[in-house]
Amino acid sequence: MKKSLIIIVCIIAVGLAFAKIESNKFKEQWMLIEDYSKKGKTESALNEIDNIIKNTYNQNNNDEMIKAFINKINQLDKKYPDANKRAIIEVEDYIKNSNDSIQTALLHNIASKLYANYYTNNSYTINKRTPINIVPEDIDEWTKNLFEDKYFEHLKASLQLSEKDKRIDIINYKEMLTEGEDSRELRPTLYDFLVYDILDNQKDNPFLKSENNNNFSKQLCQDIVDFHKGENNGAEFYAQLFYIYITYHFDTTSEEYLEKLEQLELKYAELPYVCEVASFIIDFYNQKVYNELQTDNEQYNKNCNDYLKKAKDICEKYINKFPKYKRINHIKNALAKINQSDCSVKTNQLIYPNTPLEFIINYKNTPQVTIKIYRSNKEPKYFKDNNYIQEIPSGSKLVKTYQKKLDQTYPYISQTDTIITPEGLDYGIYVYEITTNNKCSELGVFYVTKFMLLNHSTDKNNSEIIVLDRQTGEPSRNAKIIQYKTNDSNKEILCDQLCIFKINHEKNRYSSEVSILCDKDKFHPITRIYSYNYYRAKQTYTKKNATFFTDRAIYRPGQKILYKVILWDETNEGKHIVSNDTIKVVL
Repeated sequence: MKKSLIIIVCIIAVGLAFAKIESNKFKEQWMLIEDYSKKGKTESALNEIDNIIKNTYNQNNNDEMIKAFINKINQLDKKYPDANKRAIIEVEDYIKNSNDSIQTALLHNIASKLYANYYTNNSYTINKRTPINIVPEDIDEWTKNLFEDKYFEHLKASLQLSEKDKRIDIINYKEMLTEGEDSRELRPTLYDFLVYDILDNQKDNPFLKSENNNNFSKQLCQDIVDFHKGENNGAEFYAQLFYIYITYHFDTTSEEYLEKLEQLELKYAELPYVCEVASFIIDFYNQKVYNELQTDNEQYNKNCNDYLKKAKDICEKYINKFPKYKRINHIKNALAKINQSDCSVKTNQLIYPNTPLEFIINYKNTPQVTIKIYRSNKEPKYFKDNNYIQEIPSGSKLVKTYQKKLDQTYPYISQTDTIITPEGLDYGIYVYEITTNNKCSELGVFYVTKFMLLNHSTDKNNSEIIVLDRQTGEPSRNAKIIQYKTNDSNKEILCDQLCIFKINHEKNRYSSEVSILCDKDKFHPITRIYSYNYYRAKQTYTKKNATFFTDRAIYRPGQKILYKVILWDETNEGKHIVSNDTIKVVL
């Protein structure tokens, strides 16, 4: 027995050494392929990939072969519009000639994806065709049902492995995989790879995502559950978790779904992998918040807050219980999102002098807000050039501070409150600073002015403006308009007897920036007014068109086709029938 063990170990060692040599050999070819790809030499890259496929296919080096096929499909996609079609033909040829069961299964897996991709890329055209049961030779003539049948044919064939082959360690195929954390424990075998490769893509797959085909996915989950039954490890747990998810994935907010998850959580409570089911339960409560109907505002707030509180408790429980679990960051991120403090404030940009200010506060997880108001000594042009201020402008003076404790009955959901100040402010430009949790969360600007302006275009170079009092609606006779020009030679404009300001725009600009001045009221924001009747150069064009008619839609084999063509020109002046012209018709 000891001698046999030594011989087996020697064989494995030799096999590993050979694999390393092969890997180094292909490494050089892959570097060459990458170089060709960067230089845009797609044909050269494809030739090298074909060499790898032929060598690995003959040697049953399935890991490198599948990697090569995936890369070939990507390269074909760069050069040929019918890349999927070309790849399908090639993969099916290899399947016909393959004598290795694992190799065949993996090729079937690729073929199923290619058929799904071809259908997805051409679904608009394919879905307009009436389903047929006869299979045309050219895939471009297929209907949806034929693609679906072919997809499932390859999909089922990819799973036809012996029990021994199913249990091959997936680490033997690391070249074709992107390994995630805990994937070796949760999906340890080749069969796991093939099954979960199907299930992971169910939502995006055009044939699996329909409820009609959900039974196929459920059976697949049941197969993987039976495959790992009695192992009492991460793979068995994960199979059961996925079975629950697939069974209820069309209704992931049902209480029955939650009950199944909680049963699984209780069964594997002492295994670190239970964090995976905890993530599903957290997602369940987040989805309940998303789906909650806002019929009664108070009840809506209470329900949503309760859901998020339950999700928070689960997060804290498993972060404390399994702090070193490799995927615990997923739960930490969920907790951070629930606990995230958020506060934003809205107020009017234009405030009438000496009238109360109103600040509307939207907040979450924020117990208190402080609003500081500074009077700025900057001109309106400063704020036009610095639209989004990042700090309080130099020279600003603090004039008001308001604090408000915010209701924390439902801390985890967004709520609204309002601050209305008892007094107003004098003419000027003001910056407000929002502070929560001792940090500045927002800066904004508002203007205290009694004016507003209305404008309309008279022609491509001229506009008319009326300046109104924002409370009384009375036009102002004493105001002045400042028109800002590109050469910094600003122009002062007075109104006429009808209180109308006439603006002449600079040549070929069709708009102007203006502000309003009137005694102490000189803080109206700079506003751009447009002439919407500006001249557009008339474009001339001619486009030839042909409309083709046949005497019927369907013909018997050998039947004569009668047709006619109407030829017409489309120009900027209209459409015109063309006569006495010759065109070529190709059927």
